[in-house]
Amino acid sequence: MNQPSPQQVERIFQALARGDYHQFLTNCSEDLVVATRGLDPDVAAFDKTSLSRWFATNPSTLGTSVEVTVEIVRVVDSTAIVLLRFSWEYLADMIGFELVNICSFTGGLMSKWSSYPLDLLEYAHFLATARRAALQPA
Repeated sequence: MNQPSPQQVERIFQALARGDYHQFLTNCSEDLVVATRGLDPDVAAFDKTSLSRWFATNPSTLGTSVEVTVEIVRVVDSTAIVLLRFSWEYLADMIGFELVNICSFTGGLMSKWSSYPLDLLEYAHFLATARRAALQPA
């Protein structure tokens, strides 16, 4: 199956939204190529092994108080466009940002994944707030 169904794509990204990285990575090909842009203007590219290591060494806010909604925008042939919306209430302030994700599938597995924040200012505010919260004593 080369063409993913919208339901399959949603299951994959719901696993990511829950912080279930093992389930997410199970649906990725061994030769997965990831391209992402954050606050740095350069696009970072890495493979499945690097992504797996990153998941293992970076504590996740996913599956906790951060709410993530998954919207399947479009699935055509072997390509899917997915919008991830992140929201979090911190000190009575609602903070959020959106990531647009463009994915390609080969043999039923995600083989290419590009992810970009739609609004860099919202993204920066979210990250800065998350860093401040991590420094607060429990």
